[in-house]
Amino acid sequence: MIPPSKPFASSHSPAHEHSNMGEHTHMGGAGMADDMHSVDEGQRELMRMAYEAQVFQQQQRLMQQELSMLDNGIRELNMTLGALESLDKAKKETLFSIGGGAFVKSRDFERGAVILNVGAGVLVEKGREEAILLVKKRIDNAKVAVQKLSAEFGSVGQKLRALEERAQLLQQQMQP
Repeated sequence: MIPPSKPFASSHSPAHEHSNMGEHTHMGGAGMADDMHSVDEGQRELMRMAYEAQVFQQQQRLMQQELSMLDNGIRELNMTLGALESLDKAKKETLFSIGGGAFVKSRDFERGAVILNVGAGVLVEKGREEAILLVKKRIDNAKVAVQKLSAEFGSVGQKLRALEERAQLLQQQMQP
């Protein structure tokens, strides 16, 4: 055990020294106290960096989920587009998928009318050509959203890598 010598001398204000009671106030020399103080500061900085890394990782997880939903939506829209484009080839009797491997048979299919969901549960009747244009526009909008989100995902990834590099450097500096 190192015997206590004179109190830790620092450039901190007396109020700051008082708030750090028990933290290096009676150490065996100013150099050792400075080293321990910088280790404590380094530990706090590493903890802050770890928290920030967790936030970035959570952002990336949420972005990945959103990208997955957008990709699924684009796939569904492309299937819808294909179906709309093939309607003019429909025979007098047509099967329409209602999901889960179930179909509805229609005998009186009117080639000109398509019912579209325009949001908030609102359905509107559109002509086939107008419906095709609306679906294409939705696909384009979804692709733009994917591009923007992918760029943001990459930016967060770069920030995370830079943070990890700074944390490694700090850990190396803290090692005796």
